[in-house]
Amino acid sequence: MPYFLKKIGEKPGNIIDENGKIIGRHQGKHFFTLGQRKGLNLSNGPYFVFGFNKKNNIIYATKDKKALFKKEVILSPYHLISDERLKKSINVLAKTRYRQELSPAKIIPQGKKLKLVFKKPVFSPTPGQFAVFYDKNLCLGNGVII
Repeated sequence: MPYFLKKIGEKPGNIIDENGKIIGRHQGKHFFTLGQRKGLNLSNGPYFVFGFNKKNNIIYATKDKKALFKKEVILSPYHLISDERLKKSINVLAKTRYRQELSPAKIIPQGKKLKLVFKKPVFSPTPGQFAVFYDKNLCLGNGVII
């Protein structure tokens, strides 16, 4: 376990399913990320983390992996390798996870943000993580998923 997580320590709370039923306990929501299934220690699984309630220290879990797929994400801040501002929509290949295959998508400028719309939904894009986008194998830029 990384040092900074050990320093935060354990902050136990409930794990709740999509129907609002308490199905287990966790040792700290800071140990989990969206889409994670390892470490939940729930019987009759697998279960996947699909949400958090920070105020009440709750992790939401589901058996329905399809619930974790999303077609759109907003990126802010973002960076283009060219250092130019994007003025119109462009087609790209993009990914939101390190080992994820590149997927066809469209980037749509929205002021200081970008909307990234995938042709097919991608698994568990997670706020705080980066989306990276390409023209074939040339990296065009990246942005933080919000």
